[in-house]
Amino acid sequence: MRKNNEGWGRLTAVRKDFNPVLISEHEQLDILVVEATIGIQKVNIINAYGFQEDDLIELKYDFFTKLGDEIEATKVEGKMLCLEMDANSKLGPDVIAGDPHEQSRNGKLLMELVTDLNLIVVNATEKCSGVITRIRKVTNKTTKEVRTKKSVIDFFI
Repeated sequence: MRKNNEGWGRLTAVRKDFNPVLISEHEQLDILVVEATIGIQKVNIINAYGFQEDDLIELKYDFFTKLGDEIEATKVEGKMLCLEMDANSKLGPDVIAGDPHEQSRNGKLLMELVTDLNLIVVNATEKCSGVITRIRKVTNKTTKEVRTKKSVIDFFI
């Protein structure tokens, strides 16, 4: 968990009979990798929390570089991959049908990773029902008008 975000963090829960093992944890980048054994197949479960759109670009590059390294290591070791993340990235309606936002700068970085590593955004397939992953109420400080903001920023890849 990033030290400046008290109260936030990641949770990866894996059944004991899947023999979970911590592979790596990158606290400042909010990336956690846990290996599980399902049957005879090893699976790396990567849980990550992406930086905000207004964070420093260097932090985002570090995050996506380390995330890519972990995914590549998973592939090289012949393991299956399960990437779950609050990416703070908007992929847009060209990727996720019904996404109410256009692709953001973070979304472009995430799509580069997905494309370069030949990954599948499960949210964009028929396997996924529903679109919106975050709904929050926002109050205008001047008018006190309350708006509902809907986003697609959490992904299963």
